[in-house]
Amino acid sequence: MDLLISEPDEIRRLRRNSVENSAHYGVLVEDQYDVGFISIDTNNRIFYWIDEFNHEVYRAHLTPSSISTTYPQELLFEDTDHEIYPTSISIDWIGQNLYVTDTIHGCIWIMKNDGRYATKLITDIESPWIVAVNPILGIIYFINYEHESINNSTERVVAIESAYMNGENRTILIDTDIIYPTDLVIDYYQNHRVYWTDEKKESIESMNYDGTDRLTIAHIGIHAPHSLDIFGSHLYWINRDNKSLYTIEKFGRGISTLVLDHLESPLFVRIYHPLKQIQSGLKRKIRKKLNMIFLVYCSLESVCNS
Repeated sequence: MDLLISEPDEIRRLRRNSVENSAHYGVLVEDQYDVGFISIDTNNRIFYWIDEFNHEVYRAHLTPSSISTTYPQELLFEDTDHEIYPTSISIDWIGQNLYVTDTIHGCIWIMKNDGRYATKLITDIESPWIVAVNPILGIIYFINYEHESINNSTERVVAIESAYMNGENRTILIDTDIIYPTDLVIDYYQNHRVYWTDEKKESIESMNYDGTDRLTIAHIGIHAPHSLDIFGSHLYWINRDNKSLYTIEKFGRGISTLVLDHLESPLFVRIYHPLKQIQSGLKRKIRKKLNMIFLVYCSLESVCNS
């Protein structure tokens, strides 16, 4: 299992099975400006990331060697008249589409995994931040930092929302007792449960895929949790205050254990493992076909409107 950690000018990789050997924690991507969000396609061993300084999205192959670096490829958004300002990305590993949040345009874009056919999927989002896609259920989740309160139209609240992967059925799942959520991930092996970090609330929480059964996984001993990811029975999360990586059992039993400290300025953590993303045979074929049809439709619509 590999853990990828984004820092300002590079992406580093930790081989978890040799965590006590610091020589196996090394640079995977170097010479970047301001690396932020990461998303991994485990089936194809490709990872994507955002450079927040120049508003660009890159991808690269995850090299099998723990001591070699990889070479970035910039995605060129050739099929849009609008400059995209990405804040987070999520790969649909079945349909091979990227979902990208854009706070400047207040929308979520959908595009092929090489940047072609970029199309606005969901618009009129006040402040979209983190996006996570579940291609097995056909749902995307995203954080909206300035959603209009249901009870008071003049009040702005933070919300976790969901929608179908075609952009329809936008639904608010969480908009109470939430302050500053900074990451959102899905446990595909535990009934598609959704987990998030709340950095200012200093908690890690979870809910069912439909927003029910909200639980606080960890609060005591959790400080400045900025990012997390999940695989198997454990969560891995970043503490931005002391610049360290921790792990905790995903049901909240026990306490957090230090994995790696003395990081430069960690932002996001993502896990690579061949079994992390479910490969559903029939559903995969159907979803891939539907995504191809949808992208062709989006491309024709943009041509007709131009």
